[in-house]
Amino acid sequence: MKPVLVAFCGSDGSGKSSLVQAVREALSARHPRLATAVCKNSHVEARQLIDRWLGPPRRGTGEDWDATWIALGCALDYTRFVEERLLPLCRGAGAELLLLDRSRDCCLAYAAAVRPACTELVARMMEAVPAADLTFHLQVPAPLAWERVRARAGGPGPRESLAMAERLNACYRARFAGRADVVAVDNRGSIDRTASRIAGGISALLRRRGLLAAAPRMRQGSAPGGRARRRG
Repeated sequence: MKPVLVAFCGSDGSGKSSLVQAVREALSARHPRLATAVCKNSHVEARQLIDRWLGPPRRGTGEDWDATWIALGCALDYTRFVEERLLPLCRGAGAELLLLDRSRDCCLAYAAAVRPACTELVARMMEAVPAADLTFHLQVPAPLAWERVRARAGGPGPRESLAMAERLNACYRARFAGRADVVAVDNRGSIDRTASRIAGGISALLRRRGLLAAAPRMRQGSAPGGRARRRG
């Protein structure tokens, strides 16, 4: 059986990688027998990868070529990750649930933010990539996301900035508008509380798929602790 794919999307600094691990721990506590795997994109340097495919940037081409270089490099990086790590897990018999800290929606939103002219090409590259069954859109205001990026080990990358965080947020909102398979999540507060809410949503999805037993229904007139209420 193909595992259920649950993806986490959002701008840099929205907390994707941290939340993936916290959600896995929350699910393990609720459902110890559920086989869950975390699949993280290792992020080969996009510049190195696109250099290997298209060659180094040409002199005099300026910002447009550099942006194209980055957008296509990230898409190539993700397709490599899918072929080497995600698809083998999907074909195996081990995991019932895969938690992803990236998805094809991330590549498309990033291309729209850095080089809109590349979006159609990136969309074609993503056609063979499995779509997530459920996506959590982590919403964090751009100033807070940028603050988190600046505070992390290694600091921001060459393309990361407050303006980029604002563009990414706008591109994600446009991409996910009206989508029934996307759940918006405010990730400004406690990661444990957010992970617990998300784990509850994933549990409901797994029950609908028949991977978890239905939650027991409380008898009418019973208190939450299990004791029947006395009727006066």
